[in-house]
Amino acid sequence: MMIMGRHIDSWTVLRGLLIFMQAMLMLLVEAGAPSFLVTVPALLNGFLMIAIGCNVYKGRAMSWCSQTLIAVCLITISACGFAMWKNGTLEKVANHPLINPLASYTSANGTENAAQLPWQLMFDTRYPKFERLKEESQKRKLFPFIKPEAKSPVLILQADNRNGTFIEKSKKINQIYAERQDLYQYEFIGNHSTFKTMPPFWAKIWIVREACERYPDVDFIVWLDTDAAVADHSLRFEHLSPFAEEEVIFIAGADTPLFHDPQDDWMNAGVFVLRNNDKGRELVDEWMTHYNANLWRKIGKDEQLTMVRTAGLDASSSSWGSMTRGEWACKCHWDDENFAQGSLNEMARKGWGRYMAILPWYVFTERLDYASRCMFVCHIASGSTHARQLHLQRILPGIT
Repeated sequence: MMIMGRHIDSWTVLRGLLIFMQAMLMLLVEAGAPSFLVTVPALLNGFLMIAIGCNVYKGRAMSWCSQTLIAVCLITISACGFAMWKNGTLEKVANHPLINPLASYTSANGTENAAQLPWQLMFDTRYPKFERLKEESQKRKLFPFIKPEAKSPVLILQADNRNGTFIEKSKKINQIYAERQDLYQYEFIGNHSTFKTMPPFWAKIWIVREACERYPDVDFIVWLDTDAAVADHSLRFEHLSPFAEEEVIFIAGADTPLFHDPQDDWMNAGVFVLRNNDKGRELVDEWMTHYNANLWRKIGKDEQLTMVRTAGLDASSSSWGSMTRGEWACKCHWDDENFAQGSLNEMARKGWGRYMAILPWYVFTERLDYASRCMFVCHIASGSTHARQLHLQRILPGIT
């Protein structure tokens, strides 16, 4: 095949078209199309790569079958482009933060017009909000701790059904922290039965409730996701100032400004502290009632490869959005009431708020992307496994 006067291998052209077609179909899936659409070009591309690797095609001209595939790819790509234009997917994708991070950036004067943003932000290769977070992390911060003489028994609790270096680092850091504190205990649960019957986002609530019964003598239970670790080992959870009020039974940190405006008072459920009394157990019991098993289902490995994270789905949607671990899919969005974190915030707005306290985001959800150190807990709430490992590795030298 001649393109611009140069000979281009036709099989390479076909492979490129298949990859491009797969990418366009994935964007349509995000807009609500059936996820199996992506499987067809993925399988064809896989077979083609095997053929290329085995030199099956070497020295052979394009067959009518391959020529037909190229024609089908071009027609499909054109049809996908037309469909994306008609249903508004192109605009949605263009404003997706992974493709255009400036789309979700709000400047200091409240404008969302990228043309009015500082040039250094428009050309910054990092997520623009990081720049704002750097500035905020350098400001004088509220230090929400009191230093009473009394110490309380506390359980540091983690659970995960996965294996990974970052999980081992998180366990090591938090276990060292617990061993250094008087009256503290640490427990990690690796293969809890609930991981097989419900998504991990909800399983952890069940695990915390069981711990309330198994550790009746501890006054507080601290839940830490396995991408979180205590960075300052001189501080204690029961000395958080809101616990000076006996009525406060639950403390969580505000979600990182990467995902929510701090003024929204939106809690991140990845790190929280529960007072282990009757009212605290009642809160967890009600939290669990929000779990709707009919909205969740386990997905196979083939679906994990094709499903993409879908925003804005509700319970009546016919599409399944994939959740962050890839093992479970839900007809919900991660911050609505059918998701553990969303339901917690819904409870806070419907009566339980008087018993809860929300700490500034930098106490429990600080990251080391934009801060030289974490005030208390580092929580890498998003990012790759490798990124989480690097973050946690930076904590270890300061505590060992």
